[in-house]
Amino acid sequence: METCSCGAHIPQDAAWCPVCLKTVVDHEALLEEFHDTFRKTTWDAPKELVAPPPPKRFSRWEAGVLTFGPRLKVALTVLIGTFEIATMLMFQPWYLFSRSEGYHPARAFALFAVVLVSGVSFAALRFLWRRARVE
Repeated sequence: METCSCGAHIPQDAAWCPVCLKTVVDHEALLEEFHDTFRKTTWDAPKELVAPPPPKRFSRWEAGVLTFGPRLKVALTVLIGTFEIATMLMFQPWYLFSRSEGYHPARAFALFAVVLVSGVSFAALRFLWRRARVE
């Protein structure tokens, strides 16, 4: 015996519910009908939706979303290099420990400034010339 949606028990071969008079639905036949309907569907997704994405391109020379073009990269490289050379010529780190005039705090500052400027220049150039995604 099955149970109707109204709660009444339906006899085995009954064509409708004895309480609410709804027709009895054969669940297996309904499920098979649904499967046939879905198998007969002719809709296909557009090729733009199912096509694989284009390959990712990386470049150092082309401008991307978060990078500059080659003109600005070369100009910034020249600017950073000029700043590095000016720092080296101003503090002259090759003379810091060759003279024996005694200890002076300016030597430590000069060494710190040269190391700091060199590190920042290296990091800036590395960041500027990294490979970035173009597309």
